[in-house]
Formats: sequence, C-alpha cells, structure tokens
Amino acid sequence: ARSRRLERDAADARARRGDLVPAPMLSNLRERAMVAYETPQAKKARRIAYHVLRAAKKFVAGSGNALWVTGTTMLVMVMPLVFEIDREQQLLDYEGGMVMPPR
Repeated sequence: ARSRRLERDAADARARRGDLVPAPMLSNLRERAMVAYETPQAKKARRIAYHVLRAAKKFVAGSGNALWVTGTTMLVMVMPLVFEIDREQQLLDYEGGMVMPPR
C-alpha cells in the first residue's frame, strides 16, 4: 500500500509540473523522434521547407523593393498630374459660374 501511495504521489507531482509522460517513456520518445528526424523522408521534407521559406523571404524582400519604386513613381509623376487636373477643374467651375450680363 505504501509503494502505491508513493507512486501516486510521484504521479501527482509529475502532473503538477506538467510531465504527463513518465521519464523512461519520455526518453524512449526522444530516441524515436531522433531516429525519425534522420530518415530520408524527413531530410527531404526539411530541405523542401528550407527552400520554400527562402523563396518566400526573397519574394517579400523583392516585393518590398517593388512597392517602394511604385510609391516613389506615384509621388514624382502622378501626383503633379492630379494637382494639375484639379486646378483645371476648379478653373472650369469658376468660369462656368461667371454669367455674361444680357445686352
């Protein structure tokens, strides 16, 4: 009875710590994970993931540069055109409001 109580107390202590898996089983899981980590399929998956992440990083960096060029071009070339069109519209509105008096 005493040994069962000690086992139960040890299990309760592990559960409070967050260790839900007993230590011997955990080391076995680690060993199996390390073996699975070194399989050819896992190596291929890691290599593919590396290349996908590298391409995504390059795409984000490249699109950032493209966005900067686009924004600068808009400021330098398109905004003066917008201002000129607005000024011309204001002039047309002003001239349209002027009425010639009848003779």
